[in-house]
Amino acid sequence: MPRVKFEYEYQDTPLHNMHPVTKLGIFMGLAAGFTVWLNPIYSIIPLVLSQYLWSVGKVPGNWRWIPLFWFIVTNINPMGSLTMSIPFLWQTSMYRFDDPLIFGTGILNAAWMGTPFLEFKVPDWIAYNLGLPGVGKFTPVALMTWLHTSINNWGLAAMATTLFYTTSVPDIVQFMLKLKVPMVIVFPLVTIFRFFPVLSEYVSQIINSQTLRGVSFQSKNPFTMLNRLPPLMEPIGRVFMKTTESITISVVNRAFGATYMSPHREMPWKNNEKIIVAICVSFALLCWYAALSWKVGVW
Repeated sequence: MPRVKFEYEYQDTPLHNMHPVTKLGIFMGLAAGFTVWLNPIYSIIPLVLSQYLWSVGKVPGNWRWIPLFWFIVTNINPMGSLTMSIPFLWQTSMYRFDDPLIFGTGILNAAWMGTPFLEFKVPDWIAYNLGLPGVGKFTPVALMTWLHTSINNWGLAAMATTLFYTTSVPDIVQFMLKLKVPMVIVFPLVTIFRFFPVLSEYVSQIINSQTLRGVSFQSKNPFTMLNRLPPLMEPIGRVFMKTTESITISVVNRAFGATYMSPHREMPWKNNEKIIVAICVSFALLCWYAALSWKVGVW
C-alpha cells in the first residue's frame, strides 16, 4: 500500500502495464455504450464490468468510498438521479415499453410498469409554482429510472477510479507530449492527479492532530457526527485554499507554456491493445445502433 492515499503505486497487473490510450479507450467506449440504455436490467452490465476491472487493477478496498461518494452526490444534486426520475411520477408515457429483449420475453409488462402503486398529495404552492398536477403517483417506471441512473453512476465512477489508480503521471505526461499537447493544458491535468494525494496527506495530518487534542469524530449518530465536523472542516478548508494558491503561484513563476517540452522516452502501443480499443469503440457504436434501430435498452 502507498504511504499517501490516492497516490499511484505500480503493481504487476494488466491495467498497470497497459498503454494510457488503451485504458482511456476502454473507459470512453464502455461509458458511451452504457449511457444510451435506460433500463436498469441492462445497467447491471457496467456495474459487473466495473467491479471486474476494479479487481484486475487491484484497487485498494478503502478506495470504494469514491464511487459511494459519487453515488450520493449524483442523487442529491439538482441534475442527479432522483431529479431525473421525478418527471416519471406524472408522465409515465416518457418511458418506452417496446424493448424486444426485455418486454418481448414477458419479464416486464408495460401496463404494470405504468400502474401507480402509491399516490401522494402535492402541496398547493409547489403545484402552482412548478405547474405540476395536485396528485403525484409512484410507478415502477419511476423506480426503474432511478435505479438505472444510480447503477450507471456507480459503475462509471468505479471504472474512472480504476483508471486513475492504474495510470501514472509520467505516462500521462509522456503521452500528451508525444501528441504535442501544449503545456498550458498538460500541467493542469497533471496537477489534478497530484493535487488529491497531497491534499489527502494534509487531511490525514489534520485528523491525527485533532484526535491528539481530544476531538472525536466517530459516532453512531449521524447528527452527532455533523456537529463534530467543524473542528475538522475549518482547517481542511484553509489547507485546501493554501494548496490551491501555492499551485497557482508555482504555475505563474515557472512560466509553463513558454517553451516546448519533448518526450524523453517511447511508449509503444501494442497491437493487442489496439484491438481492445477497437472492440470497445465497436461495442459503443453497436449499443447506439441497437437503441436507435432495434429499440434495445429502451432509449
